[in-house]
Amino acid sequence: MHGDSLNPTTATAADPGGPVERLCAHLDAEVAALEALDALLRDEANALRRMDAAAVLTITDQKVRLLERHQLLAAERAAVLRAVAPDAQTVGQARARVDDEASAALAARQERLRTLTAGIGEQQRLNTVFARAARELVQGRLKVVQRAHAGPRTVYGADARIQTGTPRRGVERRG
Repeated sequence: MHGDSLNPTTATAADPGGPVERLCAHLDAEVAALEALDALLRDEANALRRMDAAAVLTITDQKVRLLERHQLLAAERAAVLRAVAPDAQTVGQARARVDDEASAALAARQERLRTLTAGIGEQQRLNTVFARAARELVQGRLKVVQRAHAGPRTVYGADARIQTGTPRRGVERRG
């Protein structure tokens, strides 16, 4: 049915203020929200590498707001899609119900959304890896500090006897 619009007077890209134009504008708003999220995730990656906790907390707050904005836009998309094609639940389904010019305009936005979504998913995965590695590094350093300042303790020695004493502060070399 591609190329045959449901209503040629409203389902074309040439109609200013028509349903397709509103859908294009809505998809542009989604693209803008995802581009902002993509940039923020890259800032988060840099903050994680620097182990800048204050920056990560600020970015997390911004990230929550951007994700909420995107969720709102995604929820609103259904109504905008229905104005283009009452039975459409996806941009692809709407594209099949409009003329070639409108379909091309929607396809470009749809591809940009796919590309951004894939990039954001990968960047979020990398940020999660960075965050876990940083947490493990900090926890490891804390354990070293705790051991160094633990004071007297009881441990089993190499000969399986209980030994009481303070931990050593350096590496002893025997030889």
